[in-house]
Amino acid sequence: MNLLIRTITSLRPILIGAACLLLGTTPRPAAAYDPDTHFQVTYTLCRAVGFTHDEAFTVAVYDQGMDESDGTLANIGIKPQVQEEILWHALADGKPETVLTRKNELFRQALGQPDTTKKLRYLGVFFHYQQDTWAHRVHPNSHPTNFVPYTQPLGHGLMGHQPDRPPFDPPCALRCLEEGINYARTFLRTALGRSPNSLFDGYQAASGAEDMSFAPRGPFVHQLALDSSTRAREFTTGLIREQIAVYTFGPDANPNYGLRTTSNEAPYSGTQSRFRAHCSRFGVAFELPATKPASFTTLTTANLQSGNPPAYGAAPAPAKGSPITTIQNSNGQFIVASDGLSQNQWLYCKAGSPVQFEVVGPLNNCQLKVRGQDLYLSYNATTGAVKLWNDPADASYSLEKLANGRYAIRNLRYNQYIWLSGTSPYLTRAGDKNQASGQWSFPGLP
Repeated sequence: MNLLIRTITSLRPILIGAACLLLGTTPRPAAAYDPDTHFQVTYTLCRAVGFTHDEAFTVAVYDQGMDESDGTLANIGIKPQVQEEILWHALADGKPETVLTRKNELFRQALGQPDTTKKLRYLGVFFHYQQDTWAHRVHPNSHPTNFVPYTQPLGHGLMGHQPDRPPFDPPCALRCLEEGINYARTFLRTALGRSPNSLFDGYQAASGAEDMSFAPRGPFVHQLALDSSTRAREFTTGLIREQIAVYTFGPDANPNYGLRTTSNEAPYSGTQSRFRAHCSRFGVAFELPATKPASFTTLTTANLQSGNPPAYGAAPAPAKGSPITTIQNSNGQFIVASDGLSQNQWLYCKAGSPVQFEVVGPLNNCQLKVRGQDLYLSYNATTGAVKLWNDPADASYSLEKLANGRYAIRNLRYNQYIWLSGTSPYLTRAGDKNQASGQWSFPGLP
């Protein structure tokens, strides 16, 4: 009996593969997280950390390009490419230390590139591997180091695409995002010489609890619960929730799922619109086009190892008047309009929904216009108290980038800076860009 059991166990992959063929679901070697993670989440986390549109797009397109180029794919059709699996997709010998060592090596390679363009391209290559260290493991498991990786050559082929999709293991997708944010912040400081968005300062891991009310919740479909204990955790858990909310679900003929419900690939447009709305709520600029950009198909192991990956082409131009949200440095609160978005209303820095502004004009001579309304960041000419006004006259500013990555807001008529007193911003001679009260953060600006 024991011999029979061992024989059946050893034949299980063959039997499952045969069953898949009969059902029209040919087993495929592992791919990786789907484009909603490799492209759209990557772009979003980079923008949230403080990358410009062009920088974030470059990172995201090279990340996704690893799954679009035959020269770097883990498999072509059902044929594994073992070298590429090992080098670029976190599929090796089944030991977590092997993939983690390679991950660290790829991050060092990105930081060590000779110019900014190559640093950004190789950061995209790194992010693909980093994200695959979370997708290419036996699920459920969201531990950073204690996990069982799938191995080459088959990877998670018998499990189909489900390990590539966040509904399969939402806490794993969350930890992947959180780790990615930490790497992006380090890269921004080290490689680009800028300070990251203060939103994630001192970030601690969010709750990875499951939303038990989610439908169609089941053994292979889950949703993450929102953690609103801090604004940063609300951003990270909320982003994964928005991502999962895009998915559609249906019965799966793969014998491993036995016609139970699993997730279908997320549509680009649905993810794009949800991510845009989510970012807007947090004052993060999001400028991906409404339709998916052209595939990037010319990456190869040879050109990556030689240090000469090909150019993708120009990133799509960001939309004019991109939303940003001002954040006061000394108390960490957004500028809000507690009395309503209307003419002659005072502005404050305290809890509440942030006012979304558009930068109209160059940073050294611009107005800050309320998004979607004919209202501008202005002030009372007598007291200097900051308020909304329907005329940009005398309300032109220079947004001056400081050494710590924050900005000073200097009025061009009076040559004075906006500063904070208590919860109220003022434009008076007391404004000092060298003091915390006179320093502001603009998520989404370079």
